[in-house]
Amino acid sequence: MKTHPFEIEAWVVMPDHMHCVWIVDDDKIPLRWSKIKALTTKALSRFSHESGSDLINCSSRKRRKYGKLWQHSYWEHTIRNETEHELYMLYCCYNPVKHGYVENALDWPYSTLKRYLASGKYPEEWAHIDVSWLDDVFGSHER
Repeated sequence: MKTHPFEIEAWVVMPDHMHCVWIVDDDKIPLRWSKIKALTTKALSRFSHESGSDLINCSSRKRRKYGKLWQHSYWEHTIRNETEHELYMLYCCYNPVKHGYVENALDWPYSTLKRYLASGKYPEEWAHIDVSWLDDVFGSHER
């Protein structure tokens, strides 16, 4: 954040992946991800240096830099309009429900949902993000 600032619109950390929505003023997203992965790997070294089958095809340089904690790649998308922005933010909040970790997204402690609801950044109705709420908002879907 100090060297390559960005604004966090939404973020959720799951056991095996994460999703986020950022506002950035430049094209240095790969550098930001590299720094985030390297710093968290160092901070969580206990989880980062265990051997695992996911490292078999990685070079030793990549293995040292990211450890087992992170995949080498990531997927990025430029949000084109307000509707898409809201959908991506909702998807971040909904992800723990989608994967069956909680019934209500508010119960997942590793996201921006609680903090941003409390600060008024997210609408009050987002306190009830669950499968039925999603059906009401987006129509019926399969899990």
